[in-house]
Amino acid sequence: MHDYSNLGALRVGMGISELDFLGSPVSSSHRERIYTLPDQSNLVIAVEDGQVASAWLELRTPLKIEDPSLRNMQFVQMGMDESQLPSWFYAASPGEGRIFKVSDRGFIQTITWVRPFSQHGGRQLQALLRDFTNHRPFQL
Repeated sequence: MHDYSNLGALRVGMGISELDFLGSPVSSSHRERIYTLPDQSNLVIAVEDGQVASAWLELRTPLKIEDPSLRNMQFVQMGMDESQLPSWFYAASPGEGRIFKVSDRGFIQTITWVRPFSQHGGRQLQALLRDFTNHRPFQL
């Protein structure tokens, strides 16, 4: 299993010159940078005006939720399968601007970085979802 702790430094709004800790991108343009992590997961960073506008990581091997700090995340949204049973949900770490897509079995499948938002009403869910859907280069 890959250690993703170095991604803790990734923040929306940081300059692209500060992304050296990620190594060299496998693909780079003025609008996005793509990095392949050692476990072959892809990290896609959307760039706007020389800064990180958002980022999206689809984990090659989903991570089991074991970190107790993840219990402090805020519930955002849930998805249903064809039998109308919950199959995944989004949970957010508001102060860090991270959204986690979690399976019904408790595995983190994707991590998305957006601008930090307040857990207590600072940014409305609609604004969060607009950031999440408009800046993400891939669809879930």
